[in-house]
Amino acid sequence: MVKNWRQAWGQGNFPVLFVQLPRIVKRSRWPEFRAAQEACLAIPNTAMAVTIDQGHPTDVHPKEKEVVGRRLAHQALHKYYNYQNLLSASPTLSSYEWLPEQRTFYLGFSNAGTGLKYSEGKKTIGFSLQAYSKDGTKELILIPESIQIEGDTIKIIYPKECWITTLKYAWAPFPENNIVNSTGLPMAPFKIELSGLD
Repeated sequence: MVKNWRQAWGQGNFPVLFVQLPRIVKRSRWPEFRAAQEACLAIPNTAMAVTIDQGHPTDVHPKEKEVVGRRLAHQALHKYYNYQNLLSASPTLSSYEWLPEQRTFYLGFSNAGTGLKYSEGKKTIGFSLQAYSKDGTKELILIPESIQIEGDTIKIIYPKECWITTLKYAWAPFPENNIVNSTGLPMAPFKIELSGLD
C-alpha cells in the first residue's frame, strides 16, 4: 500500500506514519495483525505509534483520539522536524538471551529512555509462556516465576519442570500490559518463538 501510494502520487519516498491496532475483544487475529504492522517499519521513511494501552472493548473506532494524535505528532516532530531530544517511539524488543540451564531470559529494549517502568501498579503484567511439561504429555500456559526491570533490560525467570517454546508480551486482542518507557509510552507487544530440541 505504501509503495502504491508513493508511486501514484509521485512525491518520492514521503513519510508515512501509522497507528498499530489498539485493544479490542473478539478479534482473535489482532496480535498477528499488530506484528505485521510492526514489520512494515522495514519500509524506509515510516514510523508507528503503539496504542496497546488504548482502545475500547467493543468499539473498533474508539472516540478517544487525543492520545493517538499526540503520539503520531511526537513521531513526526522527532523524525522529520529535528526535535532530537523528544523520545517519540515506544520501547521495542531489540535483543534477547535465553539461558535454559538457569531458566532465565534477558530481554533488551530500544527506546527505553532513562529506563523502563510501570504505568500502574508495582508488578509486571502482560507476560505469558507457552511450554510443554518435561515428559511431553501436556501443553502449558504459564506466568513467569519472576520478572525484574533493570534499566532497558527485563530479566525473566520461569518455572521448573517445563520446556519453553514461546515467550509473549501483550499478545492478545485485549491484553493486560503496564510497561512503559521513561516518558510513558507503552512497550510494543511481541512474541519470541524458541528453537526446540530435535
